[in-house]
Formats: sequence, structure tokens, C-alpha cells
Amino acid sequence: MKPSAASRTLDIFSGKTKQEEQDEALRVRTNADVRESEKSKETIEEAADRWRAAAFVGQEWTCQHFGKPDHSGRKYRLSLKDGWLYLEWQDTADKGKNAYHYGGLMLPEEAVVELANVIVQAAREYKSRIQGSKG
Repeated sequence: MKPSAASRTLDIFSGKTKQEEQDEALRVRTNADVRESEKSKETIEEAADRWRAAAFVGQEWTCQHFGKPDHSGRKYRLSLKDGWLYLEWQDTADKGKNAYHYGGLMLPEEAVVELANVIVQAAREYKSRIQGSKG
């Protein structure tokens, strides 16, 4: 008996038949199971430190190629939608042109007080360092 047309039809996006897609999905699940069993002993704090370091490396690379943002041109905005806050910032270059610096942070609205505490503490430490270097 001849295979059905549906079993021979290629997906427009993947270029694979349904059977090939199912076989690939099985391989991916099997590989994921292997990776799960080989998890590292890294703690969440160690992972956070690693991710933070990687983020700084990425930002340093961006600044190296596109220039360091000028703090005088920085703009901030806080938006609220459906119980979520979105804090975003953008750095602008000379003559009002947009620079290549934009970032954002989304968090639940009830976390805004804790975020404010963290920012205020960082501002106090910054002010203390600046005053310490002047005197």
C-alpha cells in the first residue's frame, strides 16, 4: 500500500514530514532527560552570580562598540499594566538622537516597595563613596 499524502507532506516552515518532526521531538526530549540527570552542583546563588557576570560582560561589550552612555541623557519611565510594573530606561546621545542603550525590568507591582528599598540603599552607598572620595 502506498503511504498517505499526509505522511509525505512537508511542513512549510521546517521542511520535514510529520514523522520526521516527531522523531526529532523524541530525540530532543531524550537529550533533555540526559542533561537533567547530569545537572551540576551549582547553587542558585552561584548561578545568579554567573548570570550577573555574563550580563556585565555583555554590557561592557556593547559600551565598547557603541560608546558608554552619558548619564545626563538618561530617561526613566515606570509603567503599570495588569499588576505588573515595567521600569525602563533609555540613554540619548547628543542632539536628541537615540543611543544604543535601552533596558527594562518587569516585576510584580507589590515588589515596588522592595525595589525602592534596594535602589535607596544603593543611592546611599553611592553618595557615601562620592563624599568619601572628595574629603
